[in-house]
Amino acid sequence: MKSLKIAAAVAVFGVVMASTLVVKTPLASLQSKMPSMLQDTEQFSGSLIKGSVKELGTVNGPLDLQWTLKPMKLLTGKLGGDVEFDWLQASGNGDMAVSPSQTVHIRDTKVKSPASLLETFLPFVRFGGKMELSLAEGTASQTSYGPFLGEFIWQQASVTVGDEAKLGDLSLAMTEQDGGTHGILSSKGGDLDLKGTIDFSPAGEYTVNISAHALPSAPRSVKNALSSFAEEQSDGSYRFKNTGQISELM
Repeated sequence: MKSLKIAAAVAVFGVVMASTLVVKTPLASLQSKMPSMLQDTEQFSGSLIKGSVKELGTVNGPLDLQWTLKPMKLLTGKLGGDVEFDWLQASGNGDMAVSPSQTVHIRDTKVKSPASLLETFLPFVRFGGKMELSLAEGTASQTSYGPFLGEFIWQQASVTVGDEAKLGDLSLAMTEQDGGTHGILSSKGGDLDLKGTIDFSPAGEYTVNISAHALPSAPRSVKNALSSFAEEQSDGSYRFKNTGQISELM
């Protein structure tokens, strides 16, 4: 027991000393030692413990990032803290940390964006409404995904490919299942009654199983589109099933 107390005291002392060092180290003094991509960003400010960077280059657009690290997380083997970001039309904040195995740990995180952000990846489709992701907990690495616990909401959702399909308010409630993520989809107030499941395995495989029933308000073109990619059921609904790898969607 005495040796454990000594080890804990040494660990706390190390964290305090490391924290003092990084708090007093301004980011501007480190910028010359950073990779060239980071050197070209417009503005670094603050320190490693509490700082920000503006217009950090990414593949799809500049990222503004602010952070406040929590040194005590080092006692759990992670480096992290409170993070806020703005990227394209999206913004978010939450508690994020990274472990030595390069696994990202997410807690109490919210991300908001207009659905039109999806047009960055699908330029020939128009998306309407507002999206919000609330994650109570989640993990991800280069080889493993999830589980993710929380809810994804898409309010006043619409998709336009020729004619507009009004999907109403969509909700995907996410829970843990077999180490992965099990999502239950539901809709309310749209031209289509949507329900089903979307599952993500830890290895990065997704499985979609959704039933869509066209309501009388749905345009004829939307009903025709359903029959082109989904299988009609005896009750008049259409079922869409698909599996694949998350990496193929990125």
